Amino acid sequence: MLSRMYRLKRRDVEQVFANGRSKRSRFFMVKWTDGHDGGSQFCVAPGKKIAANAVARNRVKRQIRAMLYDVRDQVRPGVHCAVVVMAPITREEREAAVADLSGLLKEARLLQGDK
Repeated sequence: MLSRMYRLKRRDVEQVFANGRSKRSRFFMVKWTDGHDGGSQFCVAPGKKIAANAVARNRVKRQIRAMLYDVRDQVRPGVHCAVVVMAPITREEREAAVADLSGLLKEARLLQGDK
């Protein structure tokens, strides 16, 4: 589980969506801004097209936060990142979604060592 220390506040989320750069893949769109003090922070935003009821959307958010928990230490410090879920993720596609998110973060050069 991604602790609150790693989660974006509402005003930061609005700033990321308004001014951030973005990359998109099959399952996700990542929007981010650089140059913030402190560690990296994230938010997860599944739309109503992903799941009609809130219970299913919250399950998706928990799954994506678990994926982000695994890569949180690899992301460059000072990055505010919003992960928008673009397609439903079934149990069979979970491994593909993890690889998709990692590849998207590499492509966006958000991981440490990427320039």
